Amino acid sequence: MPKYKLRQPTHVEALQFNDSPERLSELSQFVGDTISVDYSFLLPEPVLKVRFNGDYCKSTPIKQGDWIVKASDGCLYHVTKEKFEELYEPVVEEEPKNFTL
Repeated sequence: MPKYKLRQPTHVEALQFNDSPERLSELSQFVGDTISVDYSFLLPEPVLKVRFNGDYCKSTPIKQGDWIVKASDGCLYHVTKEKFEELYEPVVEEEPKNFTL
């Protein structure tokens, strides 16, 4: 069976969930919607709840350290910390080179 790979790597934007007021504000702006954190005593740690792509049915619990990824088409995805580290690496922006004549 033939195998295929992407011709060009895809760049995504991503934010990691941690339970701080600053990060929660950033995450709310990043997803463009209201987010909530469940501090239920039944859970071992706080869990972020996000509506993905405006769909209330896809409210996904996200544990601390997990990532929210925004693809190039604007869709949001939940990626566990382990999977994110396996699949993604930081993009290093190169400064434009100055050419002199």
